[in-house]
Amino acid sequence: MDAVQGYIAWLPALLQDKDTGAGLTSVAWNASGLLVKYQKAGGAIQTKTLTSGDWVEGVDGSYNLRFSAAELNTLGLFSYWLEHPQSSTYPGAITVIAAPASDVAAESTLLSVGTTVGEIKTAIDGLPTDVATPAAVAAVSSTLSGLETAIGALPTDVATSGAVVSLNGAIDAVKAAVDALPVDVATSGATTALGTAIDTLKTAVDALPIDVASSQSVADLAAKVDAISVDVTLPAAAVGVGFSMNATQRKAMWLPVQLTNGTTGAALTGLTFDAVTVKYQKPGEAVVTKTLTAEQWSEGVDGSYSIYFTSDELDTLGTLRYWAEYTSAATYPGVALVTEAGAGSGSIEKTIRIIVKGQPIKDCEVWVTTDAAGRDKIAGPRYTDILGVATVFVDPGDYWVHYRKAREVEYGKKQWSVTNG
Repeated sequence: MDAVQGYIAWLPALLQDKDTGAGLTSVAWNASGLLVKYQKAGGAIQTKTLTSGDWVEGVDGSYNLRFSAAELNTLGLFSYWLEHPQSSTYPGAITVIAAPASDVAAESTLLSVGTTVGEIKTAIDGLPTDVATPAAVAAVSSTLSGLETAIGALPTDVATSGAVVSLNGAIDAVKAAVDALPVDVATSGATTALGTAIDTLKTAVDALPIDVASSQSVADLAAKVDAISVDVTLPAAAVGVGFSMNATQRKAMWLPVQLTNGTTGAALTGLTFDAVTVKYQKPGEAVVTKTLTAEQWSEGVDGSYSIYFTSDELDTLGTLRYWAEYTSAATYPGVALVTEAGAGSGSIEKTIRIIVKGQPIKDCEVWVTTDAAGRDKIAGPRYTDILGVATVFVDPGDYWVHYRKAREVEYGKKQWSVTNG
């Protein structure tokens, strides 16, 4: 998961009861004992000053944290985590990357537009008011106002072809007004300067990509029309990022996703499971479209949703990429780092001993699952020691223990009940 240097980003976090593993819900941003800590590349660990605007609850103990541009101002690895008296700690990490090549209209192009808009005004101001008819000057001023209106009407996130056509139409109207100036009363130099400036402006506008002008670009361009200034700096557009989570091999879990309108950036709420398409990709494999059911889709707040991935979908170690597609949504792929279950995260330490014909078996592979098929893994693989013993940590419940060792112990399984006693 990447974030862009110097831009605000929302990052996912998880609070789970350290004893039961259940998600901790309804934890407020100012809850007693709650701390958010982070570490920039090469820097010291810092405690984030959390506000209500930095904290949004999702589902099943998931939360979203807003990190500021100042907190994400250092290139490289950015680590962060939550600390809470009742929760286990799950560190998250992202890579802060340099702003990519701007996906807004080229700065030089917009500066050219702004400059020539300024030249138009200068040229109009240079018309000798005592020789050009008042009506002709008023017509030019009016159509220039129409140009400003067209710029202001551009959508807040991306410019559409229709918006650019409107802008071109306003420029054509300006040109028509210039053509209507009586050539025998306005000085030829003033009229020629105005016409040349408009031609240059039209060329610059025609060069604008019709689908990538950003709200900041439009705002700066509109400001340039008003201020007649060429001193404009255009920031690179913010890049949408997905979530980064940790998952356990063959352990089903909910993974978060964010859906926002690709044009306005507004949160998309109220979407049902059958309105979206969920896709994922295991390490080294092809993209797969998930067969989504109502039970595997849960809506949170502000366009956040959770998707339930099965143990089969999380059976490959490494990075699982996943995302949701919707007609008008921007697509922000999330990633889940699938790791081995290890010793487990339960509250009770238990030992498993493998003995064959009275002899302990060393280096026998052992794992614990909630199902007989061995897919929903909660601990393991672990390997027995010289006494045939492996240690796991589980919660009270009914499980299956699976075991095998090449050329010595055939695969087998046994039911296992764990209690607090």
